[in-house]
Amino acid sequence: MSRTPVDRMLCPRSIAVIGASNNPRKRGYHAVRELLTNGYPHPVYPVNPNETEVLGLPAFPAVTDIDEPVDLAFIATPADSLPEVLADCGAAGVAGAVAVAVGFAETGEEGRCRQEAALAAARRHGVRLIGPNTSGFFNLPEGVNLVGVPHVPVGSLGLISQSGTILLSVAEAARRAGGAGLSVYVGVGNESDVGYPELFDHLTTADTVRAICVHAEGFRRGRETLAAVTRAAACKPVVLLKTGRTEAGSRSARSHTGAVAGDAAVARAALRSAGATWVDREDELLPVAAALAGWPRPVGGRTAILADGGGHATIAADAVTGAAHLRLAELSESTRQRLRTLLGPHASVGNPVDVAGATDTDPLRFADAAQALLADDDVDQLVVVGLLGGYATRFDAALEDQEREAAAAVAAHAAGDKPVLVCSVYAGGDNKVLRPLFDAGMPVQASIEITVRCAEALAERAAWLRAEPPTWPAVPARPDPGTTCRLLPEPATRQLLCDAGVPTGPHRLVRSAAEATAAVADLGQPVALKVVSPDIVHKSDVGGVRLNVTARTVGEAYEGLRAEVARACPRARVDGVLVTEMVTASGVEMLVGVSYDPTFGPVLTVGAGGTMVELKADVATRPLPVTAAQARGMLSELAVARLLAGYRGTPAADVEALVELIVAVGDFALSHPQVRELDLNPVLAHPGGAAVLDARIFTT
Repeated sequence: MSRTPVDRMLCPRSIAVIGASNNPRKRGYHAVRELLTNGYPHPVYPVNPNETEVLGLPAFPAVTDIDEPVDLAFIATPADSLPEVLADCGAAGVAGAVAVAVGFAETGEEGRCRQEAALAAARRHGVRLIGPNTSGFFNLPEGVNLVGVPHVPVGSLGLISQSGTILLSVAEAARRAGGAGLSVYVGVGNESDVGYPELFDHLTTADTVRAICVHAEGFRRGRETLAAVTRAAACKPVVLLKTGRTEAGSRSARSHTGAVAGDAAVARAALRSAGATWVDREDELLPVAAALAGWPRPVGGRTAILADGGGHATIAADAVTGAAHLRLAELSESTRQRLRTLLGPHASVGNPVDVAGATDTDPLRFADAAQALLADDDVDQLVVVGLLGGYATRFDAALEDQEREAAAAVAAHAAGDKPVLVCSVYAGGDNKVLRPLFDAGMPVQASIEITVRCAEALAERAAWLRAEPPTWPAVPARPDPGTTCRLLPEPATRQLLCDAGVPTGPHRLVRSAAEATAAVADLGQPVALKVVSPDIVHKSDVGGVRLNVTARTVGEAYEGLRAEVARACPRARVDGVLVTEMVTASGVEMLVGVSYDPTFGPVLTVGAGGTMVELKADVATRPLPVTAAQARGMLSELAVARLLAGYRGTPAADVEALVELIVAVGDFALSHPQVRELDLNPVLAHPGGAAVLDARIFTT
């Protein structure tokens, strides 16, 4: 199979170090030294016109003087030289380059122009570029370390990051935890050319990578990234930490990499929909990825807890109960009886199971209890919390061999059909008693909450794999920020939606009390009256709405509405009054809307509607398109879902009608790229269907 330029870059069979040096303070010195000390088995070509040799290797005046093919150029020269160096790389047939210099888009307008010139040179000469402003990359199985971080624990995780310090954090966490390590790391830097989509695709096919860790401040190619995440997640886990989620964080992201952080809620929804496991904290990134890498098979959420202390058991039970994808397993009576026999009369054999001191003198009972729990048909996975790895320290040094045997037995149990996740007070990669767990690829966590987060990630990924994979069709480019959007009149909005199959109900535009009276006779009663004006967005705020209008009251209601609007907005242009059928059934007011995210394109939002929508903030968001299954999933996330299902004797709404409306709205937005914002609020979900009570569309 032919190798792509990105494959040639990240698995290079020859490397030119441009700016190679004999000065230990220079990045070009460190690059050559690391390649030599890490045992890189292929040719290394130092390039420096002022040197004849670097660290014992013959140096070349220019990359064009190298007679052999070059897969990768590592460029350690100043920022201003980058366009010229990339041109030389193109002339030499180099597949790709890594530029570590700073002073580009992350520094402001002058740097942005410098970066555009470098990118233009790379594209003109057919050279793929990682960076600039990158920490570099390594591929440890290939002997390539162009970052310079020594003694990185080697394992099966790939890491893509916009920050070299995140690499340091992850490497140190792996060293402390034991049982986890890195295979490939790429610092995307300013992501001027090669970015997340290409790197996801490369790591998806990399045999040495079992899970992909990602740190991102922003995404320049949002839709492409979603598609690449979905391709990757179908094959191996993707765990993502998105920073720049607050205003202050967003400012930091822009100054650090020139990235646009975007809206955090949209990013979370989009990336989780694409298949990424989202983590909120930096200290969750490695543990969750290691857990997913260590257990590639689908896992359910029924969780058993085995503890040797009541406090730890309670904390773990709280964490499992609060996790969206987990629940406490219901242990069978036969399992409980087996545990009573094993642990004695003082043990608590519900779930969580508390050994109540039974293992203090016999740690092997802990492993036997774990085996009993894993044999229960209602248990999908086991969380172990407590002192495993420290019985010899806590009670009797003579227990060390027995405790190591117990750890080996737990590791053997975890090699079966169900995962075991271990949390210990004595966690740490230097714990020799826990070595059997580390050797089996099982990191041991010190935090109960992080351990349970790992368990939840296993169940969450299994649920995503069972669902229909999302698709990511191309969407229109983001409109120019200076583009003016106009508000469509509500009659035109309703007709546009109706023509596209979105049910909006019967309506009439009237311009006199007499026409309003005729409309009531035609539509039936009661009806709603709403002012139609391009200058008025929130009609009810200016008295532009009348509800429950009948044939007897329509004339007075019409005249009163026009008069009140004229007093509140004397300069507003009024095109008439819209008469719509009133829905008399009781139901739940919902919001269905579409907006345009600068990173991920059109996104659909569903939530609790009405006049209090901003205060309630009970919403779920997905990038378009949205399937019926995804629409149901969005509704299930809402607090208002209990009302939709029927609450305290109220009838349930026709949720399927609401789902059909949601899908139709999404399809409409995708097929009408001129629509930049759509707001159906409220939509009344009631036992007989879903009725659009108010609709707004902004178009370019």
